[in-house]
Amino acid sequence: MELWTAITHRCSARAYENRKPSKEEIENLLIAGSLAPVGLALYENIHFTVVTNDEVLDMIDKAAAKKMGKPDAHPIYGAPVLIIASSCPGKFVIPGIKELNCGCILENMMLAATDAGLGSVFLLAATEALAQDAEVMAKLNIPEGYVPVGTLGIGYPTAEMKVKEKNIRIAVNTIE
Repeated sequence: MELWTAITHRCSARAYENRKPSKEEIENLLIAGSLAPVGLALYENIHFTVVTNDEVLDMIDKAAAKKMGKPDAHPIYGAPVLIIASSCPGKFVIPGIKELNCGCILENMMLAATDAGLGSVFLLAATEALAQDAEVMAKLNIPEGYVPVGTLGIGYPTAEMKVKEKNIRIAVNTIE
């Protein structure tokens, strides 16, 4: 797939087939994330956790639903894989850099997922719920000192990815 094809086809998938991407497909997403720019090239301050265990996925889904105040919701949308990007905040000296790093990392992963025919969705409620739920955090085995910054749901989407028009949708002003 060409870059512009991936960009115009990438959208947030909110329903997934009941099958998991292969280990190779997941590894390719991790490689794509690892190729993203990271502030001061401090890649050692980022950690990925890949969750494919159905019991842990269910725990995260319930924790996120509780965080949202909607206990009957399913805010991970049935994604069969979650990739959590965590950061060691004490090692980054620039305010906001861990969030910027995470944005670059997850966008690379989402474009790579689209290229592979996978759907993806950024899961803010899940990310916020993780740090507040000690039982879930214990299951994730995230290294000490690292905190979840972004969570990505991955899987085979049930709906076809719709093509977006290649145009500027954001207001622009130019200073010449």
